[in-house]
Formats: sequence, structure tokens, C-alpha cells
Amino acid sequence: MAVPDVDVSSRLRVDGIAVVTVVGDLDLDTCAVLEACLTRLVWSRSPKVALDLDGVSYLDCSTVRLLIGAHTQAGQAGGWVRLARARTIVLRLFEVTNTTRTLALYDTVDSAVKDTSTTN
Repeated sequence: MAVPDVDVSSRLRVDGIAVVTVVGDLDLDTCAVLEACLTRLVWSRSPKVALDLDGVSYLDCSTVRLLIGAHTQAGQAGGWVRLARARTIVLRLFEVTNTTRTLALYDTVDSAVKDTSTTN
């Protein structure tokens, strides 16, 4: 079995917000790694997750579906999943799929974490 070509790491901030950093391509074959991380954080530790996408060079619709589902689960637990530092090619998929109506996108992880104007 091949090892997925994606690296997902997380750290929990003092304020309880989790920052997840992803490096690599996210598609049907690799998004399970991200799903395991998000599920663990949303249900076990922190329903507030900032996802740093700067290292993601490709993302497909299976990952978009995963992110919407994680955001919904986080919302049910009183939190959110926010996306930060997405590259232009990744942003384009969010725009084409109209995901920006559901998931909040930020220029920096810091702005995603500090936003108090919305629950997204």
C-alpha cells in the first residue's frame, strides 16, 4: 500500500484553537489523512480549527466535501473550520464550487483565528 503524498500536522494553541498545516496534494487518495486529523480535533479537543493551506498545490472536490462536513460537525460542537493562505489554484476551486458561501477564507492563519465577526 502506497503512503499518501500529503503531510498533515496540528498544534493546539493556548486559547484552544487548533491550527492544522497541510503540505501536498489533497484528493480522493490522500484526504483520509486530513479527515482523520480534523475528526480527532473537532470531536476530541477543539471544535475551532484554522486550516493552513499554503502548502497545498492541488485540491479536488472530495476534499471540498470533507471540509464542508468538518465545518458542519465543528458548528454542531460550537466551533468552526476556517481556511487560510490558500494558493490561487486552490482558491479557484472554492470559487467554482461556491464553497466560499459556507467556508470562510482568510489571507493569514492569524486573521482566521482572530476573526470574531462571524461563526464561520
